[in-house]
Amino acid sequence: MPKAFVLTLWILPLATLLASQGVAQVKPQRIRVSQEVAEKLVVERAPLPYPPDARAARVQGSVVLQATIGKDGAVKDLRLVSGHPLLVQAAMSSVKQWKYKPFLLNGEPVEVETQVSVPFTLEDSQASNQNPSDQTKTEGAVGERNKMLVHMKIDNTPPAAPIAEPDGKKRVRVSQGVTDGLVVHRVAASYPEAARASGIHGDVILKVIIGTDGTVQNVQAISGDSALVPAAIDAVKQWKYKPYFLNGSPMEVETTTVVDFKVGN
Repeated sequence: MPKAFVLTLWILPLATLLASQGVAQVKPQRIRVSQEVAEKLVVERAPLPYPPDARAARVQGSVVLQATIGKDGAVKDLRLVSGHPLLVQAAMSSVKQWKYKPFLLNGEPVEVETQVSVPFTLEDSQASNQNPSDQTKTEGAVGERNKMLVHMKIDNTPPAAPIAEPDGKKRVRVSQGVTDGLVVHRVAASYPEAARASGIHGDVILKVIIGTDGTVQNVQAISGDSALVPAAIDAVKQWKYKPYFLNGSPMEVETTTVVDFKVGN
């Protein structure tokens, strides 16, 4: 048998093996997905007890976490993005026990990085304003609270106590899930061309103050790439909400909102 032919038979399988290894090396180890996508993959949520100190101090609001989800759907790592210190530990302890469906890319499970928003809202104000029969219904609904999806509420108008701000105005803090239901006019954020060209994408989380007339009074960035933040703020400033009523009176509202930028949109 010619030596050249024997050498060819030996080299071809080796080349095939090296090529297959090269393909495997370029597979992404971790991908980033939006909060909305990750929420659809949740198969198990742990109980979320309200911290007694936070309840006593009437602290409420959302804790936003950066989560890394393993190939097996278990939460591998959590980092704090924003949230009141009295609420953070309870939120992290709960989310660490969540279980997700594995995220598949080209049929293979991959690690995922995403954000999770955990809302804390006091229910006792609502119960005190109800008659006994309605209060019993509310207590039953509260018992189911931990089974509900992130951002969902027992009632469309959750109880909240006005908080006196440094500027002298009274304001209530509510979760994004509630205020999303009050949006009547939403302006889509324009994807910055420089960010698109650079492949920059992800979520921008904003703190939003909504006036008694439903207009956006102030917007501040909590987190997000600096190349995306201005476009997100410019869009949200033009949003319009239904007024939020507490005991029959319109109130200023403080909330958070997430603007998602995806390359290709």
